[in-house]
Amino acid sequence: MSAKRPLLELHPGLADRIPVEPLATLPTPVERLAPLEETGGPALWVKRDDLTSELYGGNKTRKLELILGKLAAFGQKRVLTFGFAGSNHAAATALFCEPLGIECTSMLMPQPPSRAVRENLLLGHARGARLKLYPGLKTLILGAVIFRTFNRGRLGSMIPMISAGGTTPEGNAAYVNAAFELAAQVARGACPEPDAIYVAAGSLGTAAGLIAGVKAAGLGTRVIPVGVTARRFANSTALAKEIRRTLRFLRRRDPSFPRVEITPADAVVEGGYLGDRYGLFTAAGAAAMETARERAGMALEGTYTAKAFACFLDAARDPANEGKNLMFWNTANSADISERVASVDYRELPEEFHRYFTEPVQPLDRPGEEDPGDSPHQRS
Repeated sequence: MSAKRPLLELHPGLADRIPVEPLATLPTPVERLAPLEETGGPALWVKRDDLTSELYGGNKTRKLELILGKLAAFGQKRVLTFGFAGSNHAAATALFCEPLGIECTSMLMPQPPSRAVRENLLLGHARGARLKLYPGLKTLILGAVIFRTFNRGRLGSMIPMISAGGTTPEGNAAYVNAAFELAAQVARGACPEPDAIYVAAGSLGTAAGLIAGVKAAGLGTRVIPVGVTARRFANSTALAKEIRRTLRFLRRRDPSFPRVEITPADAVVEGGYLGDRYGLFTAAGAAAMETARERAGMALEGTYTAKAFACFLDAARDPANEGKNLMFWNTANSADISERVASVDYRELPEEFHRYFTEPVQPLDRPGEEDPGDSPHQRS
């Protein structure tokens, strides 16, 4: 069985109908988080999806293998994608589209400033993405309609769109494969079968794919999505819909893919860790990020993974989890892109983005460290 894409190996009908653009270094490792364990508590593990690529790690690289595989197979040369200003998905899409000769336009909405927002904006710009900022969702949707209408592609066809976060059937299927990958690691003794997996849930595609995948792979693991976006986006109804969409996508392409029953208990989003709003760091998340760095040598970020890791650490302290195996699925990008964007001047970006470089980052973004405002891309 292929260690990289066991889903496609087990279901050849999918391999014939889901093109792959090889971007990721797979399988990603599983590691014991022994320094964080307490006597009598659960065994703690991490799935290192922050290592999916040396160029840009995290869950977006897995998703883009299948998303861009489809675009490349159909000869698409332009794509439109969406997110908030510091979107990992938008930055990764621009990065991986460039060598494929695909022109990327990123339609973005405001979020609180942070170092990661700055770096992702600079990376997208450096890789040729057209960056556009809209004040809210309604204006973004209107902007997308207008842009596609007046920028039709070859033979008048519409420019394809990639949903925020890469939450498309192909992107979700990449995380069904990730669950099969984990099942193979369990089978060969790399780690025990987790009782629960904790994962950040924004646009829900990663969680939906994992939930569908662990069931189809025969694992008894419960996936716990930790909501890091507003309830109107990250909720149980939306998650159940995304899981079923993923399963339909796979079964239509290969009827041999297992029929999976989804119950309400499978699609519960943990909603207690978002904080005041999207992109605003929390004290619990900042503490969790520090714990991950100091005691586990693992890099997280404050918008997504730090909040999910805070939930994971609370579960590790819960007496109800004594003797269990808990896993944190690290979807952050741990590749250091700071040097690659250090020479990029933020003033080359559209003016509406300049405030992310002239205004200070939020207080919980690496507290105690000076905001390096003297670097070339942050000078006002």
